[in-house]
Formats: sequence, structure tokens, C-alpha cells
Amino acid sequence: MAKFECSCGHIIRDQTDALPYKATFIPDEDDEVSFTETINRIAEFIQAKELGRRDAFLQKIFGEAYLRDLDDLSILWDLVSYLDTFRRFIFECENCGRIWIQKHKELDHNIYASYWPESDVRGVLKSQRM
Repeated sequence: MAKFECSCGHIIRDQTDALPYKATFIPDEDDEVSFTETINRIAEFIQAKELGRRDAFLQKIFGEAYLRDLDDLSILWDLVSYLDTFRRFIFECENCGRIWIQKHKELDHNIYASYWPESDVRGVLKSQRM
């Protein structure tokens, strides 16, 4: 999704990284299974590498077309990206504060539900790393 229009008329853009009005979430029902499966895949990769079966593991997980000459860090990033299958998006309109939560993403159809804030608190999705 590149952009969409909020009910207030403001255009919410998703065209770059590190947006202060965008966040991701994994539903609580998916939390344990998504992290467990990701950790298991990483452990399986480490074991396959130690046993000299790195290429067989990569083919099994990623398919025949996956590049075999990638460094381990790149492969670990790809293994962690499995979490993306469970992840959904939240946007906060910078104009009115309305929150847009992605319900699901089926066949590239993004369905969002909006929620109107009951207070004047804004910037709820901004990073707290400061």
C-alpha cells in the first residue's frame, strides 16, 4: 500500500521507512506460534550448518531459486522475515488522530478498520527509543 485517504480527507502515505505514524503488530493469538516457529527455523539452520547441510536446508525452506552464496546474517534476516506472515499494520492519521488497524491482508486486499480517539493524545505510534 502506498497511500490511502483518511475519513477526514488527510492522505496517509506509506512510501518510506521509519514513519512516526505507522506501527506493526502480531495478534496475541499468533504471537507464540510465530515466534516459536521462527526460533525453530533458526535453530534448524544452525544445526544444518554444523552438519554441513546448509544448502539442503536453504532449498527446503526457501526453494530452489534461493541464493546459496548469501552470508549467514542475510539468511538469518530472511528466516526472521517469516514473522511478516503474521504481522499487520496500524496507522495514525496525523491530522485527526484516527487509528487505522489492518484487519487482514487477503490476496493483496488490505482491509482496515478505523477508530476515533476519545482524548487529545496524539503520536501514539511514535518510537519510544529516545
